[in-house]
Amino acid sequence: SPPHWCEEPILDRSNEVYALTQALGRIRKSCSVLAGLKNIPAASADKNHMAYWKLANGTATGPAAMLVVLDFSPSPTTDKWSFSLPAAPMDHGVLASTNWVDLLDSQRTAVLATPAAGGSPSLQVDHSPGPAHVAIFVDAKEAQQDGTWQVCKAGAAKLPPLPKAEECNSTFQWMTLVGILLFVGAVIATLVKNISTTGVFLCVVREPSPVEILEYPSPEKVSIEEPKHIFCAAIEHTIPDRKVKVSAGGLGKVLDQMLREHPPGRLSLVHPKFAGVDYGPLDHFCTLEVTVDMQKQAVQVHTLQSVEGDITRVWYLLEHSWFETQISKDSPYPYPQTKLSVLRFFSLWNQAIAEVLKLLKPDIYHCMDYHAAMVPLYVPPADQIPMIIVLHNADYDGAIETDFISDVFWKSVPAIRRLSLIFNLDRQAIRKYLTFEGRFNMLWGGIACIEENQRGHGICTVSGKYAAELKRERTMFKGLPAVLPLDNAIDSAADDGPKTVDELKAQRAVSKKALQEFCELTVDPQAKILIFIGRWVKQK
Repeated sequence: SPPHWCEEPILDRSNEVYALTQALGRIRKSCSVLAGLKNIPAASADKNHMAYWKLANGTATGPAAMLVVLDFSPSPTTDKWSFSLPAAPMDHGVLASTNWVDLLDSQRTAVLATPAAGGSPSLQVDHSPGPAHVAIFVDAKEAQQDGTWQVCKAGAAKLPPLPKAEECNSTFQWMTLVGILLFVGAVIATLVKNISTTGVFLCVVREPSPVEILEYPSPEKVSIEEPKHIFCAAIEHTIPDRKVKVSAGGLGKVLDQMLREHPPGRLSLVHPKFAGVDYGPLDHFCTLEVTVDMQKQAVQVHTLQSVEGDITRVWYLLEHSWFETQISKDSPYPYPQTKLSVLRFFSLWNQAIAEVLKLLKPDIYHCMDYHAAMVPLYVPPADQIPMIIVLHNADYDGAIETDFISDVFWKSVPAIRRLSLIFNLDRQAIRKYLTFEGRFNMLWGGIACIEENQRGHGICTVSGKYAAELKRERTMFKGLPAVLPLDNAIDSAADDGPKTVDELKAQRAVSKKALQEFCELTVDPQAKILIFIGRWVKQK
């Protein structure tokens, strides 16, 4: 409940300002003559105050005239004041009233003085207004008591009754005071406890320190108690037995080496089935049904299997018209992501992977980059399994600016509602798992699930320096306990035997000259040459 007036000094009803404001309001309502717009100045020899007459029109009820006095002197005085009457006072009934009273202070009175022949009548005030510096005079017969002030008798009946004085609730006051003291005490105790266990240190850096790279055990030191069933999903893929290779860069090479160097066990790989690629004979595994943008979509799943040493490799190829029309061997990733067809592609892709995962029930889900990072959102809590995300390039994170999507339906509904329909997820899941820094972000879906289910453990990158860079510079990874390095494997090159430093320097000089001549550059042994090998894109 709100505090009583008397409990708050600013709102105290006994406050002089509040009382004067209330009195002026009730006087204004009861005296209709004050509503007139015409003010007639009342002259006075004293220049420290301003006075004017308010005269009633012919139809008004109540007093015929009223005098309003505003005193501007620093402090009230007891000097008598004299105010001139309006012109033709008989016409306004002013001379009919001889005794006047201040409505704000009944002890302050005025009388109508008639001078000797030849002089003008005036209104004589016995003393100046009080500390409020304001006075409103009216014929004493027209005044009626109203609290500690008076109002016009003619309009008093229209005034609402004065509110009764409220009594302070001392119990409430004590409860409030005790609550405040307890809160302040808790804050002070918390500060004292934290100060006693923490410290503030000033660190002056004189030279840069090397980036700290997390140490992790080598494969020889890791003991595998039993074969694991690893589940991996990627758009790029390679099937050595069928001489199939769909690759856009380093990810395809990593998959190729995984098939040869993976620890013993079962490796299940899910890929889209590309048009124009000869996969050879395949076995039908199952037919999946998923919902994309409120439409049912059927996905055919084909499979083939081979064994490499102690690794059982099983491929699951997803067949759907979108996988045949939106991607190709030469351009394996759909683009641009502001097209609805691309969003539907990733919805179908992630939902289909989740359905296969629920059927196979593997031990670990190995996710590469953002393309399949939303899979855990389609797996019920009872079927959740440990997940790792290996980031080959975190600049590709599946972030989408929904403002650039051109679609009539998109403009007519909120973006989050439209995304929930496309990805077959409720709006709460979109907000919680797929919105990062105000934008829809597919990679954040996987990272948020790892934070929630695995306390943030399970994010890897392809090198130690890149792991340190992500933790240092990218807000998406700052809250994680660690970003682990998982160096990309590299096939050994043919070795032509050991060489000394001088032999290597001589070979370098010969190779540098040959390169400058081949590229038609100026042959200069001191020139610096930068060689870049990679795709010419912003992220590289």
